[in-house]
Amino acid sequence: QLTKIIDPIDGLIPRENQTLSTQSDQFRLRITSLTVLLDQKRTRLQMQFANMETILAGLQSQQTALGQIKSFSSNGNG
Repeated sequence: QLTKIIDPIDGLIPRENQTLSTQSDQFRLRITSLTVLLDQKRTRLQMQFANMETILAGLQSQQTALGQIKSFSSNGNG
């Protein structure tokens, strides 16, 4: 019975160790894969945020210009 458990080739413990090792390797690969995906998503979101900041700055500039035009037209009609 003990041989069935500890046999280095067909024993229960070595097989279980191999199974755990395989699962651990699969988890490491999955973590690596998810890390790459998260890095790609972070980069994409950072670019989108930077683009939105640029657009917002442009809109604020336009708002300021429109405010100045409105101010000039109000002064001219007064």
